[in-house]
Amino acid sequence: MDADFNDESGSLVRSLTVGHTPTQQNHEEEPPIDEAVALKEHESGGLEEEPPLNTNHEPEEDNPKFSWLHLEQKAFIRQSKWPRMADHVMIYSGSEEECRALDVPLQKFFTGPRQVLTREVADLPCLELGLVGLLDRMNFHCDTSYVLKPERAALLQTCLTYAHDFGFGYSFLRSRWHMDPYSAMENIRVCQEKDETGRDAAIIDGFIVKKYIRPRRLWDLWSNRVVPTWWACTIPESPMQTYKMVYCDSFFAVSHAWLDESERQAVMTPINNKEWPVPIPKSTTLERIRTELLHHTHVGLEYTWVDVLCLRQKGRDSQEPVRKQEWRLDIPTIGAIYRSAHSMVFYYSGLGRPFQIGNLESERHWVNRAWTLQEISRNERSVVAGMSRSSPRVEYDEANIPDNVRAFGKKVDDLPMPYGANRKFMFFISEMHRRFATSELDKVAGLNYFIITGKKNVSRLPIYNADDDPEDLWWRLVSVLQPNERAEFFFTYPEPGTGRGKGPRWCPSWSQQKKPRNLPRDGYFSLKGVEFDTVRDGYWINRQPVSCEIKGLAEISEASKEETRRWRPEDARSGEVITLGTPDGIAWPAFADHNYPIPDGRYTLLMCDWEKPSALERWMRCVVGQIAEPTLEPFKVFEKVSIIWIEGTENRFLELWDEERQEPIALA
Repeated sequence: MDADFNDESGSLVRSLTVGHTPTQQNHEEEPPIDEAVALKEHESGGLEEEPPLNTNHEPEEDNPKFSWLHLEQKAFIRQSKWPRMADHVMIYSGSEEECRALDVPLQKFFTGPRQVLTREVADLPCLELGLVGLLDRMNFHCDTSYVLKPERAALLQTCLTYAHDFGFGYSFLRSRWHMDPYSAMENIRVCQEKDETGRDAAIIDGFIVKKYIRPRRLWDLWSNRVVPTWWACTIPESPMQTYKMVYCDSFFAVSHAWLDESERQAVMTPINNKEWPVPIPKSTTLERIRTELLHHTHVGLEYTWVDVLCLRQKGRDSQEPVRKQEWRLDIPTIGAIYRSAHSMVFYYSGLGRPFQIGNLESERHWVNRAWTLQEISRNERSVVAGMSRSSPRVEYDEANIPDNVRAFGKKVDDLPMPYGANRKFMFFISEMHRRFATSELDKVAGLNYFIITGKKNVSRLPIYNADDDPEDLWWRLVSVLQPNERAEFFFTYPEPGTGRGKGPRWCPSWSQQKKPRNLPRDGYFSLKGVEFDTVRDGYWINRQPVSCEIKGLAEISEASKEETRRWRPEDARSGEVITLGTPDGIAWPAFADHNYPIPDGRYTLLMCDWEKPSALERWMRCVVGQIAEPTLEPFKVFEKVSIIWIEGTENRFLELWDEERQEPIALA
């Protein structure tokens, strides 16, 4: 699978691997499809003849169509990444009639090397095969000719303790089959031990101490089994590593939109050893999904991660404690999986379903789901799955792109990237509130990906607990943000926090941010942010307090009182700030760009970093508040009231700004 992504144009070029001469094996269980006909149909992309795909990057008069926003299909031979074996297999996703009726060509069948198991072969019981039968099968599918020596028999016997069918046995042995048997057994022991101890040590005092961690499970597409990641990884490292150590070319991640429960089915399958029912759309099967995903595999890229199979789902009551325990670690680190995957496969219309634009306003659409926010990728190897004859295709002339296709492309291209120099946390908060989820807790948990993809090292992540209150999780999340990210809330949010006794007043609660009128219109980058004191479990900032009197900002219009109304320029209120002390009695023009009233009276100002002037040039942002009564704290305690802008020039601001007068101030 190859793909190229052009960031400047937003174009995604999709390459579909077809080819591999399909010399079908003599398996009685294969559907009776004529081999010559199948080869001809395979070369044309399906069981029914389709127009030839354009393999050039330039438009052609006889083939003037492409997928949405320059999504271009091209078919080519890619045998170089497959082992050159005389025998190939053909994997069918169903009966002959079912295959012919499928709308997605890549879901009909797959032709590849004999390393890929058919469903019937994967289901063979290991006990019935015995050591000799297991050895013969491994030799055949791995193209080896090992004999049953004692050390090889010991390795096979080890396999029998982990696997009950050949699918699991093949996945367990394949990555270590070419090792010395005794070395392979030692490698198995060490890799398992490292993985288990690493996950056990990953959580300390309710926080995950490393933000990058390998996925717990992967779907081995060649064996069609969901297996522990350490089966695929032969390097005995702890799953907690730096980004470069975790990055693995052996798996790609699948992103998809979950359908409504009424449109889903729960499937018990041997793929995951029937550990939990797998929720998938009623209109597809796991075999069809596997068949399509196999087209994106090659040697070295044999595994995929898809949540319904690799993340334990709700099932038997007896397994609920296990699921909750796994989710404490696995849910917060999903973003790391998508970040470290070799590539991405997108099912925008639902897992395994044909790609259609659909209703962009639907709360079930991919662009509107909370969890898909962490699955945004500009990976140049990403592809769109579910491409069918009915999927949107338009002419190269962009003027002819249908409005719904253009709107979908714009939504996808405009999605925020969680990393980079220009990322603004407040923007992601606003985007997450706009999206839909099963619960508010999921929205808060979905923001962990922002922390994971941060440029700086983050020492911990809050765990996921399904019984948590969203506000509790929100305050734990705030405690692990970078200081400049916390400063965005302090300097841009116009109201004091209402944490219901659970959080500070300098930062808004999660529920407060649902009100559109309170959302800031811009982000803010502070050179000196809001620090978190882990010893006192409190927050502080290093600033110069300025005593002042504020007038003229108490009244707001009746229209601006509506909670559903965003701030508008006509809502701006003008007033003045009179500084007290040093400098004394100077009046500064001021205005408020929000709908929160500030009664006339005496206050303390904390100014932003004047070295970073705002886009308003002559205006400086300030936080308005009160210095609380003296406490046992070693610092002054500042209680936030609101924010304002004051007008001046650089020379005038210097009258207020005195580095020597800056001091640490605790935030209430």
